[in-house]
Amino acid sequence: MTSHPPPHSFTNDRRAQRLAAALQLEATFRAARNAQDLAFAAVNETQRVVAYDTAALFYAGRRPVLAAVSAVAEVDEASPFARALARLAGRLPARVPSPTEAASVVAVPAGQGAAPDGAWGVPQEDWPPGLPHRALILPLRRDGRLLGGLILFRQAPFGETERAAAEHLAGALAHAASTFRGAGRSWRDLASLRGGFAATVALGLLSLLPVRQSVLAPAEIVPLDAAVVAAPATGVVAGILVAPSAEIRAGDLLFRLDDTELRGKYEVALRQLEIARAELLGARQKAFGADKSRTEAAVLERRVDLRQAETDYYRELLARAEVRAPRDGIAIMGDPEEWRGRPVKVGEKVMTLASPARARLQIWIPVDDAVDLEPGAPVRLFMNVDPLRPVEARLVQAGYDAEMSPLNVLSYRVRADLADAQDPPRLGLKGTAKLYGERVSLFYFVFRRPLAAMRRILGL
Repeated sequence: MTSHPPPHSFTNDRRAQRLAAALQLEATFRAARNAQDLAFAAVNETQRVVAYDTAALFYAGRRPVLAAVSAVAEVDEASPFARALARLAGRLPARVPSPTEAASVVAVPAGQGAAPDGAWGVPQEDWPPGLPHRALILPLRRDGRLLGGLILFRQAPFGETERAAAEHLAGALAHAASTFRGAGRSWRDLASLRGGFAATVALGLLSLLPVRQSVLAPAEIVPLDAAVVAAPATGVVAGILVAPSAEIRAGDLLFRLDDTELRGKYEVALRQLEIARAELLGARQKAFGADKSRTEAAVLERRVDLRQAETDYYRELLARAEVRAPRDGIAIMGDPEEWRGRPVKVGEKVMTLASPARARLQIWIPVDDAVDLEPGAPVRLFMNVDPLRPVEARLVQAGYDAEMSPLNVLSYRVRADLADAQDPPRLGLKGTAKLYGERVSLFYFVFRRPLAAMRRILGL
């Protein structure tokens, strides 16, 4: 029976170990979470595949950026060692092979004996001091663009197998580096970059487009030249005799004040007037025989006049207790039951008489939303009951002093005349008014309120 030698073990095969290390290192490059982790793995872990004494990673740019050096936690760019590496990296773009040539370059200091075939002789002043006199330069290329390079220094020559493994790792490193450096875009992506630039320019021009400034504010249809019906005297409302929105004719009885106290005072004044007249009559009868009686008669005449004035005053107050309509219109007021038994003062408003055919728009613009408005500016009212059919109006008056609106918001009162004055909406209807101001840029129109808020916060 013939015995066969045992096959080589995978762990004892050096080439298999190097291949496994290369694949594992490639996976490490692609799984790097950030640029720092990638640079650390590139200069320290590559030694598992290709032996070297020192490794340096740099990124291309207007001036090369030294990203990492093996066995160095943090690179001091101001150190002589780092500046020498940067000078060496600065000479690389002119020496990097094209995509059709070899993917790596061997560099040696000039004047150090016979250089290997195809090696790049670097001037002595540009060679980093203290490093071995041989380097394998691995360009990091992605989509035809040079991203940077990985430089491996050692004294012994690099074999073909080592160069092939290093070049393969450089491709994986370039792919991973393009993710963090943002340099993975090829020239084929230039069209999208141009599109983004064009969109930015278009957006900038669009922000300068003049638009008409506008503001939205709550509004209400209110009467024009309405007659205010107020309490003629201090007292208590006995009752409202008309219904809200009822049609009123001039002279109709609107409401009545409680006259119980006034009627009592009027009756007392009448009795006092009768007593004063009787006293005056008696004094006049006595005046024919005595001068003293004539003097008393004169005093009593003044007393009668006083009592007469008091009686007339209370009679007039009784007449005022019944309030009548001064003109035709409709009654605008709250719930009549809420007025019953309510005390009022002289001049206190109880209701308003308005003509349904004469109406205007009253708008409350919050102070924070106020814009410059000129008389005659267009206004559009979107009523709550019919928002699809806006009502046109023209601005006629804007208040200068802010006051509290019915919504308890500090606002400016603005009035506008309706365009269709012959058929105005019903009094009391509410909605949202849109007022148009002067023309401004679209940028200012969009960012007006954020800019105002920033000024308040920063105190500018």
